[in-house]
Amino acid sequence: MTDFNQNEELLSELIFALEMSQGDFRLFLARCNNLTQRDRLIQQFQTSFSGDLAKLHLDESVGELYATICQQLGEQQPDALMVWGLDSVTDVDKLLVSMGLVREEFRNNFHFPILLWIDAEISQKFIRLIPDFETWTSLTVFETPTQE
Repeated sequence: MTDFNQNEELLSELIFALEMSQGDFRLFLARCNNLTQRDRLIQQFQTSFSGDLAKLHLDESVGELYATICQQLGEQQPDALMVWGLDSVTDVDKLLVSMGLVREEFRNNFHFPILLWIDAEISQKFIRLIPDFETWTSLTVFETPTQE
């Protein structure tokens, strides 16, 4: 039961951090390996976040995150953007490398925090493929409760 309570607390802290970052670009990574749990956390996040939350579920064919966000949002500057589906992207290495190439564009053009839901494998790829981008991130790790 403590894992569940700990995850609830982590989710509250993550929501607070995103709400405090409104108006500034910050990249938050939420690592969760269990898809059922991740979907539940995403649902809770959406109902608990107080601001204008834009949502983006990535298609498996996405090759560039920056361009996809620009296309999805247009001129809109939400209070925060939540992105999930990275784990289903066919060429996630290419997507991450492309993020690294336009790293400054994220900070220059997105005046809101971005929350990326990832798994352990993508977390490792972040560190390996785009270490300078990874230094900008804040990572929250959600443990899978023992009963799952």
